[in-house]
Amino acid sequence: MSIQVFALNAPVSVTLTDLTRARGENVDLPPLTDWLGLRGLDTERVELFDTTDLGQMSLSQYLSSAYDADVYAAPADIKRIDALAGPVLIVPTDAMDGPPAPGPEATGIAVFNVAETDTKADLPQATVPVQPATEVASAPERSARVLPWVVIVGLGAAAILVWLVS
Repeated sequence: MSIQVFALNAPVSVTLTDLTRARGENVDLPPLTDWLGLRGLDTERVELFDTTDLGQMSLSQYLSSAYDADVYAAPADIKRIDALAGPVLIVPTDAMDGPPAPGPEATGIAVFNVAETDTKADLPQATVPVQPATEVASAPERSARVLPWVVIVGLGAAAILVWLVS
């Protein structure tokens, strides 16, 4: 899988990230499908934010840590994305219904491969040995075994205290 980074050339006053989704914030998105020249776009998987929201973190660092994107494979792309100022749109390639044909509102900046989890691996069946059930002492039996020790330790502590005081 890969992600595509777009610089947005139109003014955008909304933020859509995994954090805003987790907070349950409803965001009135601009017509991203039209801006990217697509018929369909899974907006539940895109991120839209201003680069100033990253603070001191560069966009390449964000993509590397948030998406495990292979940004270091293309040093020229790192320079381009880190030079961006303003709103950016990050779109997983499989969230689009086809290749984008951005209009004047969006400019394609870079495409990065991202690591994927292999959830379809053919793994061998684990064999777990069956352990025979062991009897667990009931609470009264445990307390009956512990009580003599508590009494012995208490008497010993009392004897030491009497010896120290006298």
